[in-house]
Amino acid sequence: MPAHKNQHYVPQFILRNFSPDRINFSAFLLKSGEFKERIPLKSQCQEDYFYGDDGLLESAFADGIENTSSKILEDLHSSRLEKLSENELSDLKRFVWYQHHRTIGAANQIKQSLEVPLSKVLGIPIKMQDPQIAAVETAHHLEPSIYDLQLKFLLNETLEQFVVSDHPVVSYNQWVEQHPQLKKIPFLGLGAQGTQFFFPISPTVCIALFDPGKYQYGNSASRICKTLKYDISYLNRLQFLNGQECIYLSSLAHSSAKDVLKKYWIQREKAQSLGQTRVGARFSFAVPFDGRDDSKLFHPNDPHTIDIAALSRNPRLAETLCKKQL
Repeated sequence: MPAHKNQHYVPQFILRNFSPDRINFSAFLLKSGEFKERIPLKSQCQEDYFYGDDGLLESAFADGIENTSSKILEDLHSSRLEKLSENELSDLKRFVWYQHHRTIGAANQIKQSLEVPLSKVLGIPIKMQDPQIAAVETAHHLEPSIYDLQLKFLLNETLEQFVVSDHPVVSYNQWVEQHPQLKKIPFLGLGAQGTQFFFPISPTVCIALFDPGKYQYGNSASRICKTLKYDISYLNRLQFLNGQECIYLSSLAHSSAKDVLKKYWIQREKAQSLGQTRVGARFSFAVPFDGRDDSKLFHPNDPHTIDIAALSRNPRLAETLCKKQL
């Protein structure tokens, strides 16, 4: 029998951070709106031979990116995170990037983005094979683009803890949401200026990757950004929007926690019925710059860069270019 049958698309070392006993945790089921307690984390975020029965890609993740990142993130105290080297930060950027592309959620997104338009063009149903492999290949092709982003750690000292989903790295563009022209476009690709990624790695720490040309993230001399209560609400709502089947958290001991999660689920259901993917977030730790190089949609070294003035005249062109950024 081939090795690595149970292949996890969210690393177990991350899931353990949301488990009080490092074995079980609580879950919120997104399809039914139900709560479940004492769910074995080992059984979650995995499928048999998800990356293939040869075990090669599974081993590459487990022995490479995951092994390196787990050592870097073994100690999440602020004093330790402040001392991470540039090489360690680069390794974490790579970890976040591939995590964004290696889940069932990522596979579903790339499948939908290709199957629907191809079926319309060809006039026959198109079914994509192994979309999870295509998603990882896309990540590999576009990997150089992430090293221009900066990385900081969001520290949660509020009573509401971070939750994490089965598709845990959320891409979000606060700058675009506030742009008078770009905000009209329903989806912008990952190469657009103002891109942010959020990855909760424990109930109290979230990794943030962001475009330093578009945001001021906290104190420029620190790798830590403190958050406010409403920041946590926005970030947890994004996990609900991004998740596929489950939201995971360390405890449901307080009834108030259940009420808050139920509220996020209701907001998710409403947003999905309306086709909405944005939450109108205004983070306290991320201040968008005003009037700095607002003339381009993508970064200057991106081959798909177009003038925003041209975008206003031809929004369909921009939508086509954005889709190429997937």
